[in-house]
Amino acid sequence: MICVEWKGKPGYGDLTSPCSYVNNLSEKTGEKVRLDWVSFNDVGVKDKYEKDDSEDLIYRLHTIFVMLRTADVELKTTFAKNLPYQHSKLPNHPFHNYKSVDEWRGGSGYVTFVTTENNKIQFKDYPEPEHKLWKDPTNNNWEPLYSQFDKVNFVDYDTPIDKAIDILTETELLITYDGSASSLGRALGTPTYILSGRPEHTLSDFPNAIISKKMDFTPDEIFDIQEICLEKIEDAEQGRLDYVNNYIG
Repeated sequence: MICVEWKGKPGYGDLTSPCSYVNNLSEKTGEKVRLDWVSFNDVGVKDKYEKDDSEDLIYRLHTIFVMLRTADVELKTTFAKNLPYQHSKLPNHPFHNYKSVDEWRGGSGYVTFVTTENNKIQFKDYPEPEHKLWKDPTNNNWEPLYSQFDKVNFVDYDTPIDKAIDILTETELLITYDGSASSLGRALGTPTYILSGRPEHTLSDFPNAIISKKMDFTPDEIFDIQEICLEKIEDAEQGRLDYVNNYIG
């Protein structure tokens, strides 16, 4: 059995990425792979970036792990332990932790926004804000964007994951910053448009999405954008299969 250690954090990317990787690794090697998800906090203790009434993080982790499980993998959670590195050594392949289970259906008629408006800590208030501010080029000014659409839904860190999954599987398009539930949308196969101050950097994590510094389409172009995103998702799956079937290293 192969064991992959991962420092437990509350971000959606920190939940979907390790769950995706262990499935890809098991598919690639034909071996059982265990994800050892190691949290610095004790059981039930909230991370500083979580709100006091936020959903149980381990429930979210288990939900995503089960949703993405298509190979011989298992999950182990450890608490009150300081893993001295971020994760086990990872392969140098851009699609090693890309995985989509293609749950998206669409057909709801609404678009979904993931904004920074409700984040517990705004990027400008982080200890080193320059490392975060580029993730939201709107500078937390989202209302002029979502007010253009007639039917809008919202997902953020406060949205229970079961509800978030329902919304993201039925939405016509996800419009988001580089963070939060954008990673959940990637895992579900949701057509996604990401606003980012560093598009090339964001593209390395989201090959499934359209990346732009600003929203440069109108509401009547939703389905054109959706079609482009679906093509990108197909291309990203080919990249994942290249890692699984061809990568040596």
